[in-house]
Amino acid sequence: LDKCNNPLTPKLNRIMMLGLGFACVLIGFLATRMFMKMKMPSYLQGMVG
Repeated sequence: LDKCNNPLTPKLNRIMMLGLGFACVLIGFLATRMFMKMKMPSYLQGMVG
C-alpha cells in the first residue's frame, strides 16, 4: 500500500498493484476453502445432530 499511495506512482501501476493484492487475497481464500473441503467434507454443511 505504501507504493500505491505514493503520488509519483503512475495510475496504471497503482491499479495493477491493487488488483494483484486483491487477487492474492481471493486466491488465498479460495485455496483455504478448497483445502478445508478436501480434509473435512462436512465442514461447510450445517451441523445436524
